[in-house]
Amino acid sequence: MLDDVWEREQLAPFLRGAPKCVRLVTTRRGRLLEGRLGSRLVLVDGMTDQEARTVLLEGLDPAQVPDEAVARLLARSGRWPLLLRLVNHLLNREVQLGVPVPEAMDAAARRLRDAGPSTADTAGMDAAVSAQREAVEATIEAAVGPEGLIHGLCGFGSVSVRRIR
Repeated sequence: MLDDVWEREQLAPFLRGAPKCVRLVTTRRGRLLEGRLGSRLVLVDGMTDQEARTVLLEGLDPAQVPDEAVARLLARSGRWPLLLRLVNHLLNREVQLGVPVPEAMDAAARRLRDAGPSTADTAGMDAAVSAQREAVEATIEAAVGPEGLIHGLCGFGSVSVRRIR
C-alpha cells in the first residue's frame, strides 16, 4: 500500500518489477495513474459529518464540547480521517494536561487556520506539495541530532539516519 502519493516520482520505484504484485495507491491526484495498464480508479467519498465528529471527539466529554468549535474544526480539517485523528490526540492530550475542552478546541482550530493542511485541496495544490515537502524536511532536520540519530522514535530507542540528497 502506497499512501498519500502526490508525485509520479514518489510512485515510480514501486511500480517496477513484481508483475503479479497488486499495489493499492491512495492519492488526491487521480491523474498519477492515468495510462497505467491495469490501473483502476476508485473514488472514496469523504466522511459524513457524523463520522468525522465521532473521530474528532473520541475520548472527550460531550457535555464540554461546544458545537461551534466542532463545526470550525470539521471545516478546517476538511474531514480528513487522519488529520481528525491527529487533532483528536492533540485535544485529548491538552485536556489531560488541564486545558479546558473549549480552549483546546479553539487553539487547534487556530493552528489549522494558520498552518494546517486544509489548503491542500484548493487551486494552490502545487504550493501545498512544496510546503508539505518542506514540512517533512524540517521535521526530519529537527528530529535528527548531530550524530544522525533520531532518539525515541516510536519507542524503539535510537535509529540511525543517513541523509541522501
